[in-house]
Amino acid sequence: MGLQVSVSDILSTAKQLDVQHLDQLLRELNIIRVQKSGVPILDEVEAKLLQNINLGFDSEKWDRLKFLDWKSEFEMLNSEEEVEALKLAEAYEDYSVERLKNMGQLAILRGTTIDEIIAQLGLNG
Repeated sequence: MGLQVSVSDILSTAKQLDVQHLDQLLRELNIIRVQKSGVPILDEVEAKLLQNINLGFDSEKWDRLKFLDWKSEFEMLNSEEEVEALKLAEAYEDYSVERLKNMGQLAILRGTTIDEIIAQLGLNG
């Protein structure tokens, strides 16, 4: 019979960890959770993460943002375009953050790093 440790004992110990070790603990606990939950769930989760990672940013918004950035370089934006450029830049930033979160979750599932996920998927980041 294995050692029996309560959740409250684990939490008590975790409270004493610094952030770096707490992050390591969370990563390893997530790996254990995924391993114990079985392959079918992992496959569903992994498929959803891959789907989210591969979604591109809206091409019309991306083209408009590039155009407004170009105009900005030459100081040719009017005030309405400045507001539009900021909104588009925020939308792209939100998209990038969500994509990175999905890559991080996939890295945890696969027990690897985000850099390795980027390499495995042939992404630029």
